[in-house]
Amino acid sequence: MSGAGALQVTTPQAGESLQETLFKPPGEPTRGFVAGDGSGAAMDYAYAWLKETPWALIVTDARDPSDNDLVGLPGSVSSAIVAFFVLTGVVILVRARQVVSKQIAVEQHQAELSGHLVHAAKLASVGELAAGIAHEINNPLAIIAEEVGVLKDSLDPALADEDDESLDLEEHLNIVHDAVFRCRDITRKLLTFVRQTEVRVESHHIHEILDAVLVGILGNELSISNVEVVREYDDRIPEILTDRNQLVQVFVNLIKNALDAMPEGGILKVATEHRDSRASISVTDTGCGMTAEQLERVFMPFFTTKEPGEGTGLGLSVSYSIIKSVGGICYVDSKPGRGSTFTVELPYEIE
Repeated sequence: MSGAGALQVTTPQAGESLQETLFKPPGEPTRGFVAGDGSGAAMDYAYAWLKETPWALIVTDARDPSDNDLVGLPGSVSSAIVAFFVLTGVVILVRARQVVSKQIAVEQHQAELSGHLVHAAKLASVGELAAGIAHEINNPLAIIAEEVGVLKDSLDPALADEDDESLDLEEHLNIVHDAVFRCRDITRKLLTFVRQTEVRVESHHIHEILDAVLVGILGNELSISNVEVVREYDDRIPEILTDRNQLVQVFVNLIKNALDAMPEGGILKVATEHRDSRASISVTDTGCGMTAEQLERVFMPFFTTKEPGEGTGLGLSVSYSIIKSVGGICYVDSKPGRGSTFTVELPYEIE
């Protein structure tokens, strides 16, 4: 507008060019804000006087207070914009659901593959234990064969001796009975270890699990391997909430690796320690140890320090995954020629 109050360049909402306007800003200050005065120029406006010409720039809010459409846009255009944003939101929501569903399917598939890998590692461990298991079963079978032979000889008239005392059948049958059930216990422990079962989180005492491995599963192999077993258990450790079968697999792997590192025999120490909210279990051997390069790769799948054909490289990697899945940690300390110590820390309750 000019200093005389005539509009120069304007919009249809404010009026026509050269028409007198109700917006009449003061000369001083040259820039400012004027609140609506209740007259025709009831709306608020800002102004700025130009230096080169006696004109003032007027800025107003051109919206009608009763109009709910977008600023300065016709109703059809604003409706189209609202519809566009609504449609965009629906598309984003549908796409997000698709992405989440796909992610869930991927995680389920990964969980299934992880379960298959754990089971494969179990079977590999059984293959490595086969010789010791066969020897352990062979002992009661030899007893059975011997006792059956005695019984058969007692029934042969040609071998009968009138001076011999009558054979105590019950004693020999008891020996056969005990040998049969010894075989059954061996196979039952083996099947319990191998069987692919669902995860069952229950309260267990870590010392009972360790003894089941040291005495039950690996007892015979330890007894014939010229390895002295030393147990240092901390009685302060309470029961832990975990899956027993998975922990059995972890300690079978750790102890079996310790035995493989001591082919000429040595000392195997299994120690536990109470640490605040965790139980620490360490397996130490006096074997060959590992180099720094081997330590960096020790938990990688399919990495093994054994000769080709003697190991799958799955045992430690699967054990690491199991410990991590229950909220624990697993680490190793080793030096060439000075043995290795694998340490597992388990929370008393799954985190």
